[in-house]
Amino acid sequence: KRSEVIVGPHVIDKIDNIDAYSGRVFVVKSEGVLEIEEGKVKKKIVKLADYLVSLYKSSAHPEWKWFESYLPYANSKLPEGLFYSYLATGEKECLNVAQESLGFLISKTFSKNIFTPIGQRGWYQEGGEKALFDQQPIDAAYTVQTLLLAYKITGEKRYIRLALNCFLWFLGKNSLNQVIY
Repeated sequence: KRSEVIVGPHVIDKIDNIDAYSGRVFVVKSEGVLEIEEGKVKKKIVKLADYLVSLYKSSAHPEWKWFESYLPYANSKLPEGLFYSYLATGEKECLNVAQESLGFLISKTFSKNIFTPIGQRGWYQEGGEKALFDQQPIDAAYTVQTLLLAYKITGEKRYIRLALNCFLWFLGKNSLNQVIY
């Protein structure tokens, strides 16, 4: 179950009521930036990180290193949530799952250095064909954010190169060779 939520300091007490895991990721991201009641926030971030890691462990296998059996939209936010969790907690497992799942996502969304996000007409079901049509700008923007954070944390320059290629999606380096921005 996926959704986006607008978060702020008031959300940390209500986090257990958010059913959508992507909504929980946005809370981890925002609470990682906000400075409020550090101990309370850290406990919630650990709980959310544990939840994401357990999703990953229950779905991932050598051919499909992801949190669920399909790739819809805003996919990069899941590893990004774990990168932020790593920043907040120092838990290596968060970093390992973030890097492994981001690597998998990169393998499914970059082809010949061109970013090709998952199309919204059918998404990408495990074992199926990746939908190519109805790509969304939000995927390019979110992926740039995630790749820049991955670079900040790991120092791996490939993330910077991928972020630039991803941004170029807006400027016409996409499957239709059309400027979006």
